[in-house]
Amino acid sequence: MKNSKPLGFEKKIKKMNQNSSYQPYRPLHHTSAVVNALVRDSKASTPAFFDGYNNTYAHLKTEQITDILAFLNQYPDNPEAQEFAMAAMETLSNNPNLSFTDIPIVQVPEQTTDTDIVDMLECFDLNQAATLTIYVEQPLSGSSVTSYNRDVGHTFISIKQGFNTAVFGFYPQGDWVNPFAPEDPSELINNEEHGYDVSITTSISPDQLTDIIDYSINYPTVYNLNTYNCTDFGIEIGNIGGLALPNADGTWIGGGGSNPGVLGEVIRDLPSSSNYSTNTTGGKAPKNHKDC
Repeated sequence: MKNSKPLGFEKKIKKMNQNSSYQPYRPLHHTSAVVNALVRDSKASTPAFFDGYNNTYAHLKTEQITDILAFLNQYPDNPEAQEFAMAAMETLSNNPNLSFTDIPIVQVPEQTTDTDIVDMLECFDLNQAATLTIYVEQPLSGSSVTSYNRDVGHTFISIKQGFNTAVFGFYPQGDWVNPFAPEDPSELINNEEHGYDVSITTSISPDQLTDIIDYSINYPTVYNLNTYNCTDFGIEIGNIGGLALPNADGTWIGGGGSNPGVLGEVIRDLPSSSNYSTNTTGGKAPKNHKDC
């Protein structure tokens, strides 16, 4: 699509609405130039929607536009939200059977303070064994769907040794990672008391603990929704701890890769073993605690 300067659509819409060929889509409450002049040609053989940049989106359904407008009204004058909405409109225009809420966004929790992973892990004794848990919050509990109402879920970990507990997960630094903008610098975030649907726990040796802490401190610097996300991090940590977790791949609009929905079902389906235990009823992760 070619974007140009907005074309005074408020006046154009008023004139078009006087013509019975056109009907206003809905009251124009949103001020964003992306959608401040959406109209529909009610007599066209294929209805088309137009935005404030004179872009045309054929085949969009009323429900899709309603969802997009509601989404943008949650994030007024947010350029990242507008970019996401415009990319979604183009995708949905070519896929009329999809819903706007089928397109996932990675949700990053708000932090009161930045997570210092070195400080979080400093009390662990690398000469002693510990317990590792991989937690999975699925988008839809008990299902392998990769997203639900735009939520992708989350995979995160905990390490426990005596009175020391560290709970954290791998995230993008920004709030708008999605299939149209899948990559961002990464960070580890405190996930204490984060809810989960399924988990797997194993004992780890001092050598495994050392390797897990080293990997966590020197975590990959790039988050990519398709190639290295929170679930890839959780699987990698789990496998350093000897869990031998398989790939948990699935697909979503515009991409695919490891994801919490599939990993949760993989863990649910694991056979009983003396090497690990699973929790398939869910709960909340423990709080972080340092004993030094």
